[in-house]
Formats: sequence, structure tokens, C-alpha cells
Amino acid sequence: METLGIDMQELRVGIANDLGARRCLAAYWQKEYPAGEKREALLRDETPRIERTYANASHIFLNTFQNQRFGEDPEGVRDRARDAAEAAWRRLKAGESFESVARELSEDTISKPKGGHLGCIPREALGKQFAEDLEALKLGQFGRPVESPWGFHIIRREPLTDADLLQVLRQDSVNRWWTEEEQRLQAEAQIELGDGK
Repeated sequence: METLGIDMQELRVGIANDLGARRCLAAYWQKEYPAGEKREALLRDETPRIERTYANASHIFLNTFQNQRFGEDPEGVRDRARDAAEAAWRRLKAGESFESVARELSEDTISKPKGGHLGCIPREALGKQFAEDLEALKLGQFGRPVESPWGFHIIRREPLTDADLLQVLRQDSVNRWWTEEEQRLQAEAQIELGDGK
């Protein structure tokens, strides 16, 4: 906490504010789009847009970008990562489950415990090549290793579920409301500052 320049009381206030904001945003979503017809209509209207910009995917990732040796031997690091990705791909082709190979080999510490599942992500979140290869896959299919600016991926395309779509819609709606609320509060603060002169 010393590095952040805050004390325990400031930390507690920050955590309380964060929790309060989360509750407020959850309540906003429930009020604006309660379960039922209004939420179903939103889902129906927005699904085509979300399907164009988001995808549900899993991957097995071999990291080159954060490899400590990359600066001194970039080609060697890339070659070893490519070879490891090809070996993982051969294991998948031989019938091993995607989840077990991802848990064993993937260097993505967030998706690794989930069997490589990334969840619903913007299509180009991991680069244009990743997005193109993902788009070319059929649901449930995995492709050959592909290189991104961060390393090599074996990608599997997953179906977008209603839960995925609602998660994106909820986040979009909450972000829009939060931005509008911040702008409103900033405008009020400027008015109050102006009135005090």
C-alpha cells in the first residue's frame, strides 16, 4: 500500500465504493432490462450485431512475446513455440481432449485452468490472424497452430450461447450508462465550481 500512497482507511473506502458501484450497475441492468419480454426483445434485436463482432473460443497458447529469452533469440523462441504448438496439435488430432491438452500445455494462465476456454471475446481481441482463423472454423472444430503478435494459438470455435450474448449486452449497457453518469457528474461539478466564483 505504501507504493500506492494510500493507507488502510483509503483502501477500505475504495473497496466499498467499488462494491457499491457494482451493486448499482447490477440494479440498473435489472431495472432497464428485467428478465422477460424486454430482455428477450433486446437479445433478438442485438444478436446479429454481437455475432458480427464477438465470438466464443478456446485456445492452447504458446507464448513468445513474454518469453525472457525473446530479446536475445527471437527466432529460437518462435521455433520452439511453433514446434510445441505443432506437437500439441498432433495430440489433438490423435484424439486427446482439447481441455486436457490446454490444461497441460497452454501458457495462458487465465484460460488454462478452464481447459483453454476464453469465453465470449471481441473477434479481433487477439489479432487479425486469430480472428480470420477463428472465422474459418466450424463450431467445435479446432485449427492448425496460428501465430499472433503474442505467440502461437491452437483455436477452437465454440457456440455463442444466449448467456454469452446477454453478458455482452449487459456489459455494453452498463458501460454506456456508467459513461453517461460520469459525464453528468462532471458537468454538475463544473457548474458547482462555476457557481462558487
